[in-house]
Amino acid sequence: ASFLSCLASSISPHTVLPTATSLLESVWTEHTAVPPFVNFLAENCRRLERGQLSSVSKEFVAFFTVALGYRARLGQGQEAAQTAAVEQAVISAFLSVALRLSLEDFKPVYQRMVTLHQDGSTDQLVTMFRLTVRVGEKLKSLFGFGVESTALLVTATLGEERSEVLATAALDTVATVFSYNKLEAGSLTVVQYERLVTALLGDWVLPCPSLPAALVKLAASTSDDTNWKCLHHHQLLMALRDPRPEVRIAVLEVLAQCVTDR
Repeated sequence: ASFLSCLASSISPHTVLPTATSLLESVWTEHTAVPPFVNFLAENCRRLERGQLSSVSKEFVAFFTVALGYRARLGQGQEAAQTAAVEQAVISAFLSVALRLSLEDFKPVYQRMVTLHQDGSTDQLVTMFRLTVRVGEKLKSLFGFGVESTALLVTATLGEERSEVLATAALDTVATVFSYNKLEAGSLTVVQYERLVTALLGDWVLPCPSLPAALVKLAASTSDDTNWKCLHHHQLLMALRDPRPEVRIAVLEVLAQCVTDR
Protein backbone atom coordinates (compact mmCIF):
# COMPACT_ATOMS: atom_id res chain seq x y z
CA ALA A 1 0.00 0.00 0.00
CA SER A 2 2.80 2.42 0.87
CA PHE A 3 4.63 1.57 -2.35
CA LEU A 4 1.57 2.19 -4.51
CA SER A 5 0.76 5.40 -2.65
CA CYS A 6 4.32 6.60 -3.28
CA LEU A 7 4.01 5.79 -6.98
CA ALA A 8 0.61 7.53 -7.17
CA SER A 9 2.07 10.73 -5.73
CA SER A 10 5.23 10.61 -7.85
CA ILE A 11 4.07 9.76 -11.36
CA SER A 12 2.05 12.18 -13.48
CA PRO A 13 -1.54 11.06 -14.23
CA HIS A 14 -0.89 12.03 -17.85
CA THR A 15 1.74 9.27 -17.88
CA VAL A 16 -0.37 6.67 -16.07
CA LEU A 17 -3.73 7.04 -17.81
CA PRO A 18 -2.65 6.17 -21.40
CA THR A 19 -1.22 2.84 -20.21
CA ALA A 20 -3.72 2.14 -17.42
CA THR A 21 -5.99 -0.22 -19.39
CA SER A 22 -3.13 -2.42 -20.61
CA LEU A 23 -1.69 -2.49 -17.08
CA LEU A 24 -5.08 -3.56 -15.74
CA GLU A 25 -5.25 -6.36 -18.30
CA SER A 26 -1.89 -7.65 -17.05
CA VAL A 27 -3.30 -8.25 -13.53
CA TRP A 28 -6.89 -8.89 -14.62
CA THR A 29 -7.05 -12.60 -13.82
CA GLU A 30 -5.75 -12.23 -10.25
CA HIS A 31 -8.74 -10.94 -8.27
CA THR A 32 -6.62 -9.80 -5.30
CA ALA A 33 -4.55 -7.54 -7.56
CA VAL A 34 -7.41 -5.57 -9.13
CA PRO A 35 -8.53 -3.51 -6.06
CA PRO A 36 -5.00 -2.23 -5.24
CA PHE A 37 -4.46 -1.28 -8.88
CA VAL A 38 -7.72 0.67 -9.32
CA ASN A 39 -7.11 2.39 -5.98
CA PHE A 40 -3.63 3.35 -7.18
CA LEU A 41 -5.07 4.89 -10.34
CA ALA A 42 -7.79 6.74 -8.37
CA GLU A 43 -5.23 8.15 -5.92
CA ASN A 44 -3.09 9.21 -8.85
CA CYS A 45 -6.02 11.07 -10.48
CA ARG A 46 -7.11 12.71 -7.24
CA ARG A 47 -3.95 14.83 -7.41
CA LEU A 48 -5.52 16.78 -10.26
CA GLU A 49 -7.53 19.94 -9.79
CA ARG A 50 -11.15 19.89 -10.95
CA GLY A 51 -10.36 21.61 -14.26
CA GLN A 52 -7.44 19.26 -14.95
CA LEU A 53 -9.62 16.27 -14.10
CA SER A 54 -12.23 17.37 -16.62
CA SER A 55 -9.54 17.45 -19.31
CA VAL A 56 -8.64 13.78 -18.76
CA SER A 57 -12.18 12.55 -18.03
CA LYS A 58 -12.42 10.74 -21.37
CA GLU A 59 -9.38 8.54 -20.60
CA PHE A 60 -10.48 8.12 -17.01
CA VAL A 61 -13.96 6.95 -18.06
CA ALA A 62 -12.48 4.64 -20.71
CA PHE A 63 -10.36 2.91 -18.07
CA PHE A 64 -13.19 2.43 -15.59
CA THR A 65 -15.52 1.26 -18.35
CA VAL A 66 -13.15 -1.67 -18.79
CA ALA A 67 -12.70 -2.13 -15.02
CA LEU A 68 -16.47 -2.21 -14.44
CA GLY A 69 -16.70 -5.07 -16.92
CA TYR A 70 -14.97 -7.33 -14.39
CA ARG A 71 -18.13 -9.23 -13.40
CA ALA A 72 -19.14 -9.84 -17.02
CA ARG A 73 -15.69 -11.00 -18.14
CA LEU A 74 -14.30 -12.90 -15.16
CA GLY A 75 -17.02 -13.17 -12.53
CA GLN A 76 -18.50 -16.48 -13.72
CA GLY A 77 -15.48 -18.54 -12.67
CA GLN A 78 -15.21 -17.10 -9.17
CA GLU A 79 -17.12 -17.17 -5.93
CA ALA A 80 -19.89 -14.58 -5.76
CA ALA A 81 -18.33 -12.89 -2.72
CA GLN A 82 -14.98 -12.45 -4.52
CA THR A 83 -16.62 -10.94 -7.58
CA ALA A 84 -18.75 -8.58 -5.46
CA ALA A 85 -15.69 -7.45 -3.47
CA VAL A 86 -13.69 -6.61 -6.61
CA GLU A 87 -16.69 -4.86 -8.14
CA GLN A 88 -17.26 -2.73 -5.04
CA ALA A 89 -13.58 -1.78 -4.98
CA VAL A 90 -13.78 -0.64 -8.61
CA ILE A 91 -16.98 1.35 -8.01
CA SER A 92 -15.51 3.02 -4.88
CA ALA A 93 -12.32 3.95 -6.73
CA PHE A 94 -14.31 5.35 -9.66
CA LEU A 95 -16.58 7.48 -7.47
CA SER A 96 -13.72 8.75 -5.30
CA VAL A 97 -12.53 10.60 -8.41
CA ALA A 98 -15.69 11.14 -10.46
CA LEU A 99 -17.58 12.83 -7.60
CA ARG A 100 -14.86 15.48 -7.39
CA LEU A 101 -16.25 16.83 -10.66
CA SER A 102 -18.99 19.44 -10.55
CA LEU A 103 -22.52 18.00 -10.70
CA GLU A 104 -22.95 19.28 -14.27
CA ASP A 105 -19.73 17.55 -15.33
CA PHE A 106 -20.57 14.37 -13.42
CA LYS A 107 -24.00 13.89 -15.04
CA PRO A 108 -22.71 13.07 -18.56
CA VAL A 109 -19.97 10.86 -17.09
CA TYR A 110 -22.55 8.84 -15.13
CA GLN A 111 -24.96 8.64 -18.06
CA ARG A 112 -22.14 7.46 -20.33
CA MET A 113 -21.23 4.69 -17.88
CA VAL A 114 -24.86 3.59 -17.55
CA THR A 115 -25.37 3.52 -21.31
CA LEU A 116 -22.29 1.36 -21.79
CA HIS A 117 -23.37 -1.12 -19.10
CA GLN A 118 -27.05 -1.63 -19.93
CA ASP A 119 -26.51 -3.96 -22.89
CA GLY A 120 -29.06 -6.43 -21.53
CA SER A 121 -26.61 -9.03 -20.21
CA THR A 122 -27.29 -10.02 -16.61
CA ASP A 123 -23.77 -9.35 -15.36
CA GLN A 124 -23.50 -5.90 -16.88
CA LEU A 125 -26.91 -4.91 -15.54
CA VAL A 126 -26.00 -6.08 -12.03
CA THR A 127 -22.85 -3.94 -12.16
CA MET A 128 -24.80 -0.92 -13.43
CA PHE A 129 -27.46 -1.22 -10.70
CA ARG A 130 -24.80 -1.53 -7.99
CA LEU A 131 -23.04 1.52 -9.37
CA THR A 132 -26.35 3.43 -9.29
CA VAL A 133 -26.96 2.39 -5.66
CA ARG A 134 -23.60 3.87 -4.66
CA VAL A 135 -24.20 7.06 -6.65
CA GLY A 136 -27.67 7.40 -5.09
CA GLU A 137 -26.23 6.96 -1.59
CA LYS A 138 -23.56 9.60 -2.24
CA LEU A 139 -25.67 12.23 -4.02
CA LYS A 140 -28.95 11.64 -2.16
CA SER A 141 -31.48 14.30 -3.32
CA LEU A 142 -29.02 15.60 -5.92
CA PHE A 143 -29.59 12.39 -7.86
CA GLY A 144 -32.94 13.63 -9.19
CA PHE A 145 -31.47 13.63 -12.72
CA GLY A 146 -31.25 9.82 -12.61
CA VAL A 147 -34.74 9.00 -11.34
CA GLU A 148 -36.43 8.59 -14.72
CA SER A 149 -33.66 6.58 -16.37
CA THR A 150 -33.43 4.31 -13.32
CA ALA A 151 -37.19 3.71 -13.25
CA LEU A 152 -37.28 2.91 -16.97
CA LEU A 153 -34.37 0.47 -16.74
CA VAL A 154 -35.82 -1.31 -13.69
CA THR A 155 -39.15 -1.61 -15.51
CA ALA A 156 -37.49 -3.11 -18.59
CA THR A 157 -35.30 -5.43 -16.50
CA LEU A 158 -38.08 -6.83 -14.32
CA GLY A 159 -40.49 -7.15 -17.24
CA GLU A 160 -39.35 -10.74 -17.71
CA GLU A 161 -38.07 -13.36 -15.30
CA ARG A 162 -34.37 -12.86 -14.54
CA SER A 163 -31.84 -14.20 -12.05
CA GLU A 164 -32.29 -13.55 -8.33
CA VAL A 165 -29.00 -11.62 -8.22
CA LEU A 166 -30.21 -9.21 -10.91
CA ALA A 167 -33.68 -8.83 -9.36
CA THR A 168 -32.12 -8.03 -5.97
CA ALA A 169 -29.77 -5.45 -7.51
CA ALA A 170 -32.67 -3.76 -9.34
CA LEU A 171 -34.87 -3.68 -6.21
CA ASP A 172 -32.03 -2.32 -4.05
CA THR A 173 -31.62 0.46 -6.61
CA VAL A 174 -35.30 1.41 -6.37
CA ALA A 175 -35.13 1.45 -2.56
CA THR A 176 -32.02 3.66 -2.57
CA VAL A 177 -33.07 6.13 -5.24
CA PHE A 178 -36.55 6.69 -3.80
CA SER A 179 -35.22 6.99 -0.25
CA TYR A 180 -33.84 10.42 -1.12
CA ASN A 181 -35.87 11.56 -4.13
CA LYS A 182 -39.55 12.47 -4.23
CA LEU A 183 -41.73 11.87 -7.27
CA GLU A 184 -42.43 15.48 -8.03
CA ALA A 185 -44.26 16.71 -11.11
CA GLY A 186 -42.31 15.81 -14.21
CA SER A 187 -40.03 13.15 -12.72
CA LEU A 188 -42.18 10.27 -13.99
CA THR A 189 -45.34 10.27 -16.04
CA VAL A 190 -48.40 8.39 -14.78
CA VAL A 191 -47.82 5.70 -17.43
CA GLN A 192 -44.15 5.27 -16.43
CA TYR A 193 -45.09 5.02 -12.77
CA GLU A 194 -47.81 2.43 -13.41
CA ARG A 195 -45.48 0.33 -15.54
CA LEU A 196 -42.86 0.43 -12.79
CA VAL A 197 -45.39 -0.71 -10.19
CA THR A 198 -46.59 -3.52 -12.47
CA ALA A 199 -43.00 -4.69 -13.00
CA LEU A 200 -42.23 -4.61 -9.27
CA LEU A 201 -45.31 -6.69 -8.51
CA GLY A 202 -44.71 -9.27 -11.21
CA ASP A 203 -45.55 -12.82 -10.16
CA TRP A 204 -41.90 -13.94 -10.16
CA VAL A 205 -40.70 -10.82 -8.29
CA LEU A 206 -43.15 -11.12 -5.36
CA PRO A 207 -41.08 -13.66 -3.33
CA CYS A 208 -37.86 -11.54 -3.51
CA PRO A 209 -36.70 -10.50 0.00
CA SER A 210 -35.67 -7.04 -1.28
CA LEU A 211 -39.13 -6.21 -2.65
CA PRO A 212 -40.81 -4.84 0.54
CA ALA A 213 -38.15 -2.14 1.06
CA ALA A 214 -38.44 -1.06 -2.58
CA LEU A 215 -42.25 -0.83 -2.40
CA VAL A 216 -42.24 1.07 0.89
CA LYS A 217 -39.75 3.66 -0.39
CA LEU A 218 -41.66 4.02 -3.67
CA ALA A 219 -44.94 4.55 -1.81
CA ALA A 220 -43.40 7.13 0.52
CA SER A 221 -41.87 9.06 -2.37
CA THR A 222 -45.18 10.33 -3.75
CA SER A 223 -48.01 12.40 -2.34
CA ASP A 224 -50.06 12.06 -5.55
CA ASP A 225 -53.31 10.23 -4.82
CA THR A 226 -53.40 8.81 -8.34
CA ASN A 227 -50.04 7.10 -7.79
CA TRP A 228 -51.08 5.98 -4.31
CA LYS A 229 -54.29 4.37 -5.58
CA CYS A 230 -52.41 2.63 -8.40
CA LEU A 231 -49.96 1.08 -5.96
CA HIS A 232 -52.21 0.48 -2.96
CA HIS A 233 -55.70 -0.25 -4.28
CA HIS A 234 -54.99 -1.72 -7.70
CA GLN A 235 -51.79 -3.69 -7.08
CA LEU A 236 -50.84 -4.37 -3.47
CA LEU A 237 -54.30 -5.45 -2.33
CA MET A 238 -54.60 -7.76 -5.34
CA ALA A 239 -51.30 -9.39 -4.33
CA LEU A 240 -53.02 -10.56 -1.12
CA ARG A 241 -54.74 -13.17 -3.32
CA ASP A 242 -51.39 -14.80 -4.11
CA PRO A 243 -51.43 -18.52 -3.20
CA ARG A 244 -47.95 -18.32 -1.58
CA PRO A 245 -48.20 -17.59 2.18
CA GLU A 246 -44.78 -15.89 2.34
CA VAL A 247 -45.89 -13.46 -0.39
CA ARG A 248 -49.13 -12.56 1.42
CA ILE A 249 -47.23 -11.98 4.68
CA ALA A 250 -44.69 -9.75 2.91
CA VAL A 251 -47.47 -7.73 1.27
CA LEU A 252 -49.22 -7.25 4.64
CA GLU A 253 -45.96 -5.92 6.09
CA VAL A 254 -45.62 -3.51 3.16
CA LEU A 255 -49.20 -2.30 3.59
CA ALA A 256 -48.70 -1.72 7.31
CA GLN A 257 -45.49 0.24 6.70
CA CYS A 258 -47.08 2.30 3.89
CA VAL A 259 -50.06 3.27 6.03
CA THR A 260 -47.74 4.17 8.94
CA ASP A 261 -45.51 6.33 6.73
CA ARG A 262 -48.41 8.19 5.21
